[in-house]
Amino acid sequence: MCTAASCCWRRARIFRPTAIPSPDRRECRGKLAHLRIVDRYPGARIILAHGGGFLPYASHRFVELAHVFRPDAANPADMLTSFQRFYFDTPLSSGPAALQSLQAFAGSGHILFGSDFPYTPAGIAASFSVKLDAYDGLTADEHRAISHGNVWALFPHLTA
Repeated sequence: MCTAASCCWRRARIFRPTAIPSPDRRECRGKLAHLRIVDRYPGARIILAHGGGFLPYASHRFVELAHVFRPDAANPADMLTSFQRFYFDTPLSSGPAALQSLQAFAGSGHILFGSDFPYTPAGIAASFSVKLDAYDGLTADEHRAISHGNVWALFPHLTA
């Protein structure tokens, strides 16, 4: 079962599947889509850490195989749309191959800057930030959106 992070997700509308032990995260991401949580709670904004892990890369595999494991699963197009409603942050996930896959899957409007501070050593976090800044597959406006604009849109009180 997916659980909320330290804050009350219903009140704050924040849910962090990464608060779940590692082996269960993939299953949680899938359940969030299979159970249509993003459709049942349209105000929820779910942020998946580290570029969503394997999800952007394998999303089509997941949606096509869903009926094998759950005959009552939504149709693949609807499930893919549900997956694409997630938001994805960038810590340890901003190499060119990862960003290209993530951008193709989620669009730059659902990508958020992240550093993984304080869990990742500062030099490694800085290295991935440099990779993000140097990535030439984004326009200047998309870089700004990922850097801060998308977060400000999700949490407007942070702009004050």
